[in-house]
Amino acid sequence: MKSIERWPASAPAGADPVDPFELLRASYYARLHADWSQLTAFRERLGNDDADSLQSTHEDIRSVAHRMGGAAAVFGAPEILSAATALEEAAIASLTTGRRPAPDSVRRSIDSLLAILASVHGGA
Repeated sequence: MKSIERWPASAPAGADPVDPFELLRASYYARLHADWSQLTAFRERLGNDDADSLQSTHEDIRSVAHRMGGAAAVFGAPEILSAATALEEAAIASLTTGRRPAPDSVRRSIDSLLAILASVHGGA
């Protein structure tokens, strides 16, 4: 019967074992740098947007935070997961108040997540 394993159970004799998820992990950490830039831009927009744009910014922030939290859970980054979840919840709370979104709690949550990303990337 033919094996359907994609990766062999062990590396061939004399070969260095390869972690099949190493490329994914490297891609995840590279993506964190892009997330840093995006969050920084969102933070700047919070002080400059009108009410309609502010709501759109909060929706964008919620979406990015949700994606970051999911990826952090997969790659075992609990600090990023916690901060991304807090940011997502702040954005949702701001959007569901029924009035103009309040950027202060979202801005604080972005700052917390940016601080964690800086520690991961040495200042991103």
